[in-house]
Amino acid sequence: MEIRDKKLYEKVRGTATFEMYCRERWDFSRQRAYQLIDAIAVKNNLSTCVDITVTEYQLRPLTKIPTEQQKEVWQKAPEGVVYLSIDGRFIWEMARIIAFY
Repeated sequence: MEIRDKKLYEKVRGTATFEMYCRERWDFSRQRAYQLIDAIAVKNNLSTCVDITVTEYQLRPLTKIPTEQQKEVWQKAPEGVVYLSIDGRFIWEMARIIAFY
Protein backbone atom coordinates (compact mmCIF):
# COMPACT_ATOMS: atom_id res chain seq x y z
CA MET A 1 0.00 0.00 0.00
CA GLU A 2 2.77 2.39 0.90
CA ILE A 3 4.49 1.93 -2.45
CA ARG A 4 1.27 2.81 -4.25
CA ASP A 5 0.04 5.55 -1.90
CA LYS A 6 3.34 7.42 -1.67
CA LYS A 7 4.24 6.74 -5.30
CA LEU A 8 7.49 5.11 -4.22
CA TYR A 9 7.48 3.12 -7.47
CA GLU A 10 8.70 6.28 -9.18
CA LYS A 11 11.76 6.53 -6.94
CA VAL A 12 12.53 2.84 -6.44
CA ARG A 13 12.02 1.51 -9.96
CA GLY A 14 11.82 4.69 -12.00
CA THR A 15 8.45 3.66 -13.38
CA ALA A 16 5.83 6.25 -14.27
CA THR A 17 2.78 4.36 -13.04
CA PHE A 18 1.84 1.84 -10.39
CA GLU A 19 0.65 -0.49 -13.15
CA MET A 20 4.07 -0.45 -14.83
CA TYR A 21 5.74 -1.09 -11.47
CA CYS A 22 3.54 -4.14 -10.85
CA ARG A 23 4.27 -5.54 -14.31
CA GLU A 24 8.03 -4.96 -14.19
CA ARG A 25 8.71 -5.83 -10.55
CA TRP A 26 6.16 -8.53 -9.77
CA ASP A 27 4.91 -9.66 -13.20
CA PHE A 28 1.27 -9.18 -12.37
CA SER A 29 -1.43 -6.72 -13.28
CA ARG A 30 -2.50 -3.62 -11.41
CA GLN A 31 -5.82 -5.38 -10.76
CA ARG A 32 -4.03 -8.26 -9.04
CA ALA A 33 -2.02 -5.82 -6.94
CA TYR A 34 -5.22 -4.13 -5.81
CA GLN A 35 -6.75 -7.51 -4.94
CA LEU A 36 -3.77 -8.25 -2.71
CA ILE A 37 -3.80 -4.77 -1.16
CA ASP A 38 -7.53 -5.07 -0.41
CA ALA A 39 -7.04 -8.53 1.12
CA ILE A 40 -4.34 -7.18 3.44
CA ALA A 41 -6.68 -4.39 4.54
CA VAL A 42 -9.35 -6.99 5.38
CA LYS A 43 -6.87 -9.18 7.22
CA ASN A 44 -5.75 -6.15 9.25
CA ASN A 45 -9.40 -5.44 10.06
CA LEU A 46 -9.88 -9.06 11.13
CA SER A 47 -6.64 -9.20 13.08
CA THR A 48 -8.43 -10.09 16.31
CA CYS A 49 -10.34 -12.97 14.72
CA VAL A 50 -7.97 -14.33 12.09
CA ASP A 51 -5.32 -16.41 13.79
CA ILE A 52 -4.80 -18.88 10.97
CA THR A 53 -3.20 -18.63 7.58
CA VAL A 54 -5.71 -17.34 5.08
CA THR A 55 -5.42 -16.70 1.38
CA GLU A 56 -6.26 -13.64 -0.62
CA TYR A 57 -8.98 -15.71 -2.33
CA GLN A 58 -10.62 -16.39 1.03
CA LEU A 59 -10.55 -12.71 1.97
CA ARG A 60 -11.53 -11.27 -1.42
CA PRO A 61 -15.31 -11.52 -0.85
CA LEU A 62 -14.96 -9.50 2.33
CA THR A 63 -13.44 -6.59 0.41
CA LYS A 64 -16.87 -5.99 -1.16
CA ILE A 65 -18.75 -5.39 2.09
CA PRO A 66 -18.50 -2.64 4.71
CA THR A 67 -15.61 -2.92 7.15
CA GLU A 68 -17.91 -3.27 10.15
CA GLN A 69 -19.60 -6.34 8.59
CA GLN A 70 -16.35 -8.14 7.71
CA LYS A 71 -15.82 -9.49 11.23
CA GLU A 72 -19.42 -10.62 11.47
CA VAL A 73 -19.15 -12.58 8.23
CA TRP A 74 -15.85 -14.14 9.23
CA GLN A 75 -17.05 -15.07 12.71
CA LYS A 76 -20.18 -16.74 11.34
CA ALA A 77 -18.06 -19.22 9.42
CA PRO A 78 -18.38 -22.55 11.23
CA GLU A 79 -15.31 -23.13 13.37
CA GLY A 80 -14.87 -26.68 12.16
CA VAL A 81 -14.70 -25.46 8.58
CA VAL A 82 -12.16 -22.74 9.39
CA TYR A 83 -9.50 -25.30 10.18
CA LEU A 84 -10.35 -27.59 7.28
CA SER A 85 -11.11 -25.38 4.34
CA ILE A 86 -12.98 -22.17 3.79
CA ASP A 87 -13.01 -21.37 0.15
CA GLY A 88 -13.96 -18.10 -1.43
CA ARG A 89 -17.38 -19.39 -2.49
CA PHE A 90 -18.27 -20.05 1.16
CA ILE A 91 -17.23 -16.54 2.18
CA TRP A 92 -19.11 -15.01 -0.79
CA GLU A 93 -22.25 -16.79 0.38
CA MET A 94 -21.80 -15.69 4.01
CA ALA A 95 -21.21 -12.10 2.91
CA ARG A 96 -24.29 -12.18 0.70
CA ILE A 97 -26.46 -13.56 3.48
CA ILE A 98 -25.31 -11.06 6.10
CA ALA A 99 -25.07 -8.00 3.89
CA PHE A 100 -28.37 -8.41 2.09
CA TYR A 101 -30.67 -9.97 4.69
